[in-house]
Amino acid sequence: MSLSSVGGLWHIVCTLVKMHLNMAQVHVAIGLIVDAGRILVSRRHLGDRFEHCWEFPGGKVAGSEEPSQCIHREIMEELDVAISIVVALPQINHDYADFQVCLHPFILKLESGAPRPLASRELRWVTVAEIATLRFPEANAGLIRDLPQTLSKLNLV
Repeated sequence: MSLSSVGGLWHIVCTLVKMHLNMAQVHVAIGLIVDAGRILVSRRHLGDRFEHCWEFPGGKVAGSEEPSQCIHREIMEELDVAISIVVALPQINHDYADFQVCLHPFILKLESGAPRPLASRELRWVTVAEIATLRFPEANAGLIRDLPQTLSKLNLV
């Protein structure tokens, strides 16, 4: 490898590191609403990022808001239901090409209301086994992989 090749490679590596350090970081609270062994998932509107994916309801943490406050607000805004938090799961960090997402997942219990798709095109109650067959954004991969064990430990399946 010539010295100019090494220099070019080094420039690329430095550029990628700078991009990573300057990458926008988005904190998102997501809720796994569990009811009778099923979990509520939603599908985004056409034209949205991840439009072909299913996701757990939730949204961006605003300003100085805590993720636990955010999940209550987002679930009310997106589904028009009241929930309670069963447990907060460990934060998940994932790098996409143009931003980093920090997911704050919560296992939730539906307290009142019937979920309505106010911010999505479709809602579906699915079993843990069915979740593995649905397409989700990459950031959810570990959460979905560990979901059977997580829900079993909490006696929710």
